[in-house]
Amino acid sequence: MRHVVIAAAIIAVGFVETASAQVSLQLKVADKSKQTVHLETKLKEALTLGNADFEASADMFMILKRNAGQRDTDGKIRVANEFEVVQIEVNLPGGFKIEFDSGNPAAADSDNSEIQQFIDFFKVNSKLKWASILKKDNRVDSIEGTKEAAEKVSQLFKKEFDPEYLKHVENQHLAAIPSKPVNKDETWDSKYFQDFGAGQMLEFAVTYKYLGTVEKDGKKLGRIGFSASRVTYTIDPNSSRGTTLEQSKLKVTESEGEIHFDRKLGSIVSSRRKLRAQGDVTLNLNGQSIASKLDVSIEAKTTRQP
Repeated sequence: MRHVVIAAAIIAVGFVETASAQVSLQLKVADKSKQTVHLETKLKEALTLGNADFEASADMFMILKRNAGQRDTDGKIRVANEFEVVQIEVNLPGGFKIEFDSGNPAAADSDNSEIQQFIDFFKVNSKLKWASILKKDNRVDSIEGTKEAAEKVSQLFKKEFDPEYLKHVENQHLAAIPSKPVNKDETWDSKYFQDFGAGQMLEFAVTYKYLGTVEKDGKKLGRIGFSASRVTYTIDPNSSRGTTLEQSKLKVTESEGEIHFDRKLGSIVSSRRKLRAQGDVTLNLNGQSIASKLDVSIEAKTTRQP
């Protein structure tokens, strides 16, 4: 009898979707559920400062474990997070290179104090255990458990453990999922930002578009397109060691991506985003204005493991 009821419900849902041409992509987090997510990020930055060229890059691979608790009477649920693997390769101007692996963190240690502060941050971040408190709609209400970590890193990295910042990071990824039913080819707007370190922040005005469905590994998944139209570049004077931004004419020169959503799980199962911004900027270095050119690119992928 149970299977007959389920089959009838599926038929009914299918009929409603066909009749209304709308699809509901609802986020779900079941009590006591577990997730393993692979995160891959590649960042590149090329800066022409006067007659000098500087390049930096970072390649990151992380395995994130997420364990949900039990939803309370207010509809909130606590999700515990920790990294199982953190592997990072950073190339900095001047030929400096950092290779960090959470499996052997001491191997990355450096005699250079400037480099060591990066390594200390990677060590603290790789051991971080924090909690995301989700609301009834399964978007993030607050972040807990990062205060102690913030006290262990230099001022340059304290923002990375700020609860409001981390809340924003998590919710910006969830913004790919619409909060109401959508039709095929319907769009919705959001923001997507990326921290480039040293107080640099890029914020993109992005548009998501429901593209229908795709078959993958025997499952029918919702397809959501991703593109960006504008970018805002800022530098936090408190984190930039004397460098401030006077003017930015950065423009988006490349943007594309796709998110796959499993309606049964109520979860993003994979996502990829590629962004590039280029243009003229005017920087002020210790009181001196310098006309510069900036070229930054981002490639980010997430994959939920079966």
